[in-house]
Amino acid sequence: MSSSGGGASRANGLGWYLYGVVAADASPNVETAGLAVDPAHDVELLTEGPLAGVASRVSLEEFDEAALPERLGDAVWLEQKIRAHEQVLERTLSAVSVVPCRFCTVYRSEPELRRFLSERREPLLAALERVSGRVELGVKAFVDRERFDAGAAQRRDSRAP
Repeated sequence: MSSSGGGASRANGLGWYLYGVVAADASPNVETAGLAVDPAHDVELLTEGPLAGVASRVSLEEFDEAALPERLGDAVWLEQKIRAHEQVLERTLSAVSVVPCRFCTVYRSEPELRRFLSERREPLLAALERVSGRVELGVKAFVDRERFDAGAAQRRDSRAP
């Protein structure tokens, strides 16, 4: 989770939720309407030099760092926001290469988000180059602990002199 600048006094405004970063000239032709973590605000591209942030407006009150621990404990809220985050990234990735951002990366203002893109330009461009033309795969494995332990014991027994 990341949140830049400001305190609770600015918590009632709107900030920018950053899903990921793309090349500015890639301009994804992707339908993301209704997928944002806050369905009241569409996903937008905020261009800064050669980069663009895939972002949408969010309530700073809802995503305030002080409130996040409680929100992250709300399974319904968490599932809704994680699904939206992933769907935006998947739709974007279907059109262009994207460097994904961590869930709940929120900037308090557009200038702060643009400053991030500007200050981190070189590492972000290098990361985009690394992921270009590649796909990320997630693998999840489940193990039957008893069978695993029995197989390990059997292998040990077969190696014993």
